[in-house]
Amino acid sequence: MEPSANISTKRSLKWNTINYGVNLGLKFLITVVLQRLLNPSDFGLIASILVFTGVAQVIVDNGFQSAIVQSHKLSEEALSTVFFINVGIGTLCSIALFALAPIIGDFISGREIVPVTRVLSMVYIVQSVSLVQRALLMRDHAFKTLAMIEIGASVLAGVTAIFYALQGGGVWSLVIMMLGQAALTSFFLWIQPGAFKPSWVFEPSAVKDLWKFGSNVFMNGLFIYLNSRIDLLLTGRSMGLGMQGYYSRGKDYGLLPSGVMVGIVSRSYFPIFSRLHSNEPELRQSYLGALETMALVAAVAFPPMYLLVGYVIQWALGDKWNGMIEVTQWFIVLSSLYIFNSINANFLAGIGKPRNNLIIQASTGIVRITTIFFYFRFANELSMTVTVFILIFFSFIENHLSFYSVDREKAIGVKNIFRHSYLILMPAWLLAFSIEFLLRPLLECIFPQLVVVLIITTVFLGLLYCFFRFMRIKTPILPLGIWLFRKKG
Repeated sequence: MEPSANISTKRSLKWNTINYGVNLGLKFLITVVLQRLLNPSDFGLIASILVFTGVAQVIVDNGFQSAIVQSHKLSEEALSTVFFINVGIGTLCSIALFALAPIIGDFISGREIVPVTRVLSMVYIVQSVSLVQRALLMRDHAFKTLAMIEIGASVLAGVTAIFYALQGGGVWSLVIMMLGQAALTSFFLWIQPGAFKPSWVFEPSAVKDLWKFGSNVFMNGLFIYLNSRIDLLLTGRSMGLGMQGYYSRGKDYGLLPSGVMVGIVSRSYFPIFSRLHSNEPELRQSYLGALETMALVAAVAFPPMYLLVGYVIQWALGDKWNGMIEVTQWFIVLSSLYIFNSINANFLAGIGKPRNNLIIQASTGIVRITTIFFYFRFANELSMTVTVFILIFFSFIENHLSFYSVDREKAIGVKNIFRHSYLILMPAWLLAFSIEFLLRPLLECIFPQLVVVLIITTVFLGLLYCFFRFMRIKTPILPLGIWLFRKKG
């Protein structure tokens, strides 16, 4: 790589990370404040609507954004045509969602769903007018500009939502935040220096190549979205808006750690696997190293989150959100399993076999959703925890199928794969469950919460240190005593 390209890549990564991290932190803080001010049913109502609006969001994007980013040559004619296609699709999605609002309201059975859905339907017209501008900034690696725009929009929309919630705005505070962020982002993208302005040109033949690439991205994005959010459709209909609020917030918080780590895996390991795909010895070593590294990170990070998240929710959100504690804990367990699936997906894509992973995800996804549907259809009493258990079970199945697919392609050995993944992570979870169900009840009868937190953390890390020492696992990524053990080793 040329020096200038290397510098450009580093700057892009820097501002991409800043944008992602700051926006994630802002979203977390704003949501925490709003959760203290609003009721679980308010978040449940929005979560139920977003299942439908999210499908429209994937349709509005329709893959053209990714196609513009990866394209080397773009004509003014093609960009203008894409712009008008996006605006047309966005307008149609807004009209369709506006018209379908009563049907969505009947399906979910919420009093305010119809007006909220109709107001939120406007977001697609707003977003569609700036998709080309956003894609061009990404294509030109102008991530600093994009970061400033998105962070500024998040701050202004979040502060406005909090102010409105303080005035008793209820669920409309969340609506204002979503619409405000979309409108401000589009506005800033249009007024930034050198922003693309469309010409009055519409030539479908100019975007054939873009659509050829974008259609594949669109179908993949639609499948991933439906596979990851369809459970919220069923919980929203079957459990009521209050329980939906607990479930949706618990899912978002519980899967947040894996979202961060999956991003790291994709940025770090996919290029490595792609480069080494013809060098099988080094490829196997890199794959097993990736599994072991991420398993170690997960073993140290996720079980303590599971053990301590209940106290964090009580301190940060108040007692009215205690109903989300258990479901958040189990989503953290699920989150730790997603890391292995991400490594497998990037490995298979890196060696040119992405279809293997797509088949695995499609088959397990269909069976998973069918199982949840029949559970909701025939169970006498519905449980958020049972729903997450179903997701955890099928995540195990998906991981195992992915492991076997990796072994079939490169003969790494399933036992070898398990030794570098589950043998590291599963003992940490067994330790965490033992502390949760055996030690914690005893400690809470004797000590105040802060002391319990300190004891639980110390016991877990201490016993985990002993396990890693027994297994002779040496790594610099573990904290304190484990890191010192590596130095002694």
